[in-house]
Amino acid sequence: MNEPENQKIAELSAKIKSFPSLPSVVSHVLKIKADPKSTVEDLIDAIRPDLALHTAILKISNSAFFGQMRKISSLKQALMVIGFAEIQNIVLSKAVFNSFKKIQSNSAFRINEFWEHSFLCGLASKIISNDLSEDSNDFFVAGLIHDIGKLVLLMVMPHDFEMIVRESDPFPMNTATAEKKIIGITHDQIGMSLLMRWMFPENLIKAVGFHHQPEKADENRLFPVIVHVANFLSHMVQSHDYKEGNREVEFSKIIHTGKLNGLDLSKKLLNQYIEDISVKKEQEKDILELFLS
Repeated sequence: MNEPENQKIAELSAKIKSFPSLPSVVSHVLKIKADPKSTVEDLIDAIRPDLALHTAILKISNSAFFGQMRKISSLKQALMVIGFAEIQNIVLSKAVFNSFKKIQSNSAFRINEFWEHSFLCGLASKIISNDLSEDSNDFFVAGLIHDIGKLVLLMVMPHDFEMIVRESDPFPMNTATAEKKIIGITHDQIGMSLLMRWMFPENLIKAVGFHHQPEKADENRLFPVIVHVANFLSHMVQSHDYKEGNREVEFSKIIHTGKLNGLDLSKKLLNQYIEDISVKKEQEKDILELFLS
C-alpha cells in the first residue's frame, strides 16, 4: 500500500470516528435489542418520546409489507401484531435511511437506484432466509444496509467516490477493485467500521463487512453468505439487459460461493428467487417510499 492510500485510509478512519451518532432513541433500542430480559414496555418507553419515529412505525406497520387486515393504531398494538423484533428492525432501518437522507443524485451516482437495490437486497435476504426456515428477523435489515459503506464514502470523499463509480462502470456489482486502487479500502470494510461505531448487533456487522467475501467471516457465515447471494439476485432483477451468457457465468460463480459457505443453490432455485423478488418488488414498492419519507 502506497503513502497516498495510507493517507486516504487515515482520513477516512478519522471521518468515520467523527460521523454523527445515531439518535438517542436508536441507541436505546439497540440496548433493548441486545438485552434478553427487555420487555415490550421497555421498547414502547424508548420510542414514545420520538413522535416522528412513532408515526413512521405506525405507517410502516400498516403497509402491505406486513399484510395486516385491520388498521394498527398504536405502538403497543403494532408490537403485539407485528412483533418485538420487527419493530426494532423498523427503527434501525429508518435510522439508517434518515442518516443519509440528504444525499442527492449526481452525474455518477443515482440515489434512487441505490435505495431500490438496497431494498431489493433486503427482500431477497428475507426470501432466502425464509426458504431456509431461518427465523431471525434481521435478514431483511442486513440486506437493506449492506452497501452503507458506499454512502459513507460518497459523503466524506465525494471526488474519490465519483472516480470509483466511473472506473467500475459498466460492472456495478463489485466496485472493490476500483475502491482498493483509488482509496486502498473497500465499501464493505467502511460499512463495517461505521456499524461498529454505532454498536449495531454482531450479525448485522458481519453481514455488511463480509457480504462480498463471506468465506472470510468466522465459522458463522450464514448472514454474510445470504446477503452475498441476495446482493447478486437484486442486481439481476435490476439489470434488464443482462446477457444470458453472462448470467450463466455469474450463476455458476454464485452457486460455487454458496457451496463453499454452506448454502445449497442451483440455477433453477436462483431463477425462482429472481422471479419471487420481482413479484415482491411490485407488491411492496410502497414500503420503500415510507422508509425514505
